[in-house]
Amino acid sequence: MSKRFQINRGIGKRLFHVVCCVQVTGCLDQMVEHMVMGGRIAMLGIPPGKSPVDWSRIVFKAITIKGVYGREIFETWYKMIAMLENGLDIRRVITHRMAVDQFEDGFEAMRSGLSGKVVLDWG
Repeated sequence: MSKRFQINRGIGKRLFHVVCCVQVTGCLDQMVEHMVMGGRIAMLGIPPGKSPVDWSRIVFKAITIKGVYGREIFETWYKMIAMLENGLDIRRVITHRMAVDQFEDGFEAMRSGLSGKVVLDWG
């Protein structure tokens, strides 16, 4: 499974809820492939250009896709904070850690499409 999206909850490689914060073409298709029946996707990032969508897979899996923007983003972050405080382990999605002065390397890792989350250390 690609590290291009952030897993909220799932069983094995089957996902119930996904928060997509990336801007990578093909991310939605990969998420739908791994979703369970009735799963939910929150889209916070917008992939570049047009994204082909296989609507039959979304419809037959009864997947709900919600676009999140503006004020609602803050509500989403509050929910994520609550999940983190209750034990959600996100260590597997962090693929790179580097000092803030290496930010260009961090952006290059993200542009490559091969990274998960890149964390910059400001300390």
